[in-house]
Amino acid sequence: MGCRRSLLCMTVVILYSFNKIEGGDYENVALGKPVEQKGVAYGGYPEKAVDGNKNPDYHGGDSCSHTTSGAPTWWIVDLLSSYRVRSIVIMNRDRPTQLWDFSVYVSEYNPLPIPNQDGKLIGQRCFYYEGTVPLKGPHSFPCETTTAGRYVYVFKTSPWIVYCEFEVMAASNDPKYASFDIWVGRKSSLSPFYSTVIDVPSRLNCVMSCWLQMKV
Repeated sequence: MGCRRSLLCMTVVILYSFNKIEGGDYENVALGKPVEQKGVAYGGYPEKAVDGNKNPDYHGGDSCSHTTSGAPTWWIVDLLSSYRVRSIVIMNRDRPTQLWDFSVYVSEYNPLPIPNQDGKLIGQRCFYYEGTVPLKGPHSFPCETTTAGRYVYVFKTSPWIVYCEFEVMAASNDPKYASFDIWVGRKSSLSPFYSTVIDVPSRLNCVMSCWLQMKV
């Protein structure tokens, strides 16, 4: 059997990266999007963190979300599409806060339950904040690296997640999908003979598109 059409005779190297976008304004892509959290305490429904009301007065402003006690705890927003997340902006409450030592993750797939059955967190970490977030705000937290996905969630190993607005910042002219560079080469050679750049929502789609587009 000739190996020209055999997948075993081909090597696929997928180089994926998020290209820097020059210019463009950042916008809050979490505003009004579907949200969930671990329980509701003191009337702090999760929707209050994405309603556009940044009043830091928990009781007077009726604008803050509040999970129930118990650890770990989490809060999640579904952006409904995939975005390259640049930073997170949080408006904290104006009184002693329950927001400390937490992580923010971005995932292409729904990460619920959090953590999963294997005790792991799904997606890529945007950042980890150690310490207590100062009162009020807004406070901006850039991602450690550009991350992309549809779901953004906060995870805390200790009880309570409370804040009055949670914003996910992405460039308004940002493509909603990651750019993947595809290089397909023969198994016997390190030099690629075919390359292209495509926009796909995941690595799996990238591989599938690669095999469909490659020249054999």
